[in-house]
Amino acid sequence: MRALLFCLCLLAGNAWGADWYVRPDTQGEYGLEDGTDIDNAFDGNADIAWASINAGDTLYLCGDWVAADARFTIADSGSVGNYITLSGDATACGRSANSTIDRTGLTGAGARAIAASNTAATRQYIRIEDLTIRNVSAGILWDHSTTGAVTDDTSLWVRRVAFENCGTASGTDGNCIWKRGEGLIVEDSTFDGCWEDCIWYRGKGATITDNTYTNVSFGNDLGDCTQVDLTGVTDSGAVTWSDNYCDHQAADNKYGFVIGATAGAGSSVTVEDNTVLCPLVPTNPLPSKQCHPIYFDTATETAIVARRNFTQGGEVGISLTAESAAPFSTRARIEANVVYKASDRGIWTDDNVNNIDIWNNTISEAGQEALYIGDSSASSVNANNNTLINSASGLFYIGTPTSRGYNAYSGNAVNVDVNGTPGSTTTGDVTADPQFVGGGNPTDPGGFKTRSTSPLRRSGTCVYTTGCVPRDFGGRRTRVPPDIGAWQSGAD
Repeated sequence: MRALLFCLCLLAGNAWGADWYVRPDTQGEYGLEDGTDIDNAFDGNADIAWASINAGDTLYLCGDWVAADARFTIADSGSVGNYITLSGDATACGRSANSTIDRTGLTGAGARAIAASNTAATRQYIRIEDLTIRNVSAGILWDHSTTGAVTDDTSLWVRRVAFENCGTASGTDGNCIWKRGEGLIVEDSTFDGCWEDCIWYRGKGATITDNTYTNVSFGNDLGDCTQVDLTGVTDSGAVTWSDNYCDHQAADNKYGFVIGATAGAGSSVTVEDNTVLCPLVPTNPLPSKQCHPIYFDTATETAIVARRNFTQGGEVGISLTAESAAPFSTRARIEANVVYKASDRGIWTDDNVNNIDIWNNTISEAGQEALYIGDSSASSVNANNNTLINSASGLFYIGTPTSRGYNAYSGNAVNVDVNGTPGSTTTGDVTADPQFVGGGNPTDPGGFKTRSTSPLRRSGTCVYTTGCVPRDFGGRRTRVPPDIGAWQSGAD
């Protein structure tokens, strides 16, 4: 909500800026070429009078920009609440469709669409919107700082941009958006064809929401829908990846969302309400390369939250690991997710991860363990109200969790596995048919809702001091006592 209000304030802040126009530099002359209207547009990137463009102004990129046109290089900054906007809006440009930037035939730096390279970070508060960017080595390349703390979390805002075919075998970049430095917002955009990462980011504060990713890793096996790399960033601020649709069904070994490595104190990472689709691969033998839908490899955040996500296929649905850093020092939560048909494990926490709550998830058809808790001490690990079904093992743990109970098991070869030895169920556990509306093996999130006669209904336990359990997969609050699993019956 705070991010939404922040964005609304920024919109209001741009209401009184001037409008400027630029058209391709290979398609003739444009009147006075002073940028004041479409008929007197700046003649290409080199003709833009950046000294005249002020915070709050909009620069309309009007036309279809081709390889012969110079790429755009940002040479000015907006201010807090007053972005400089680069827009290809069809109506403003007198077109039937938004403007395009197509770098077909170019390679390397020349094949980039929009760039801002300045280590002094003087290219800030820029918004790019309503464009189609295609056939590029990098769609937007933004390099402001290398490592260390950053203090500005508003420097680049991308919305309603369609990226098509980012990166080629002869290119040097490979990402649709490559951003290092101060803050990032990406929303309502589409990514169709990413050679490597559709979005790569390192810096403080990111909100990446309502985007669609398809044809990821179309040229190799290196691509993620979104990768956040916090190497050297001492305070990453708040990173949110929400309401995204990531179709990553090419058989490769990368990720839907991945974050690593160590972030500083005061940071938070929230991954919520996303759909991530990976290949449905055979469980035996496992292929050498596999996709991971959601992967956390980082430590010391104030909060890590993964909730209400649907993952399908891949090796591990949701992974929490501290392979790159020390064990988690503050609370992490995985709650109300639906994890379907991971070839290995549904939800996995490794031997460096403790201090975590795993609540009200539904995990089905994991090739090995539905829920794997790998920490030998299991320091403050709570696993409650989870539905763990149709897998080789329901719950596997090495160190005894601080709290486990009120979990549902059905169709597993072994319900509880204590480090390789069959264990027993415990207080509140249910081992009867869960009676899903989608039958015995649902394949979509809605199929895991329960029938009125399900033994999962009203069989859970409250885990929150206020509110009983997290909002369910549909975002609804529950009644008390709650249901077991990601869906709640009778919720509002």
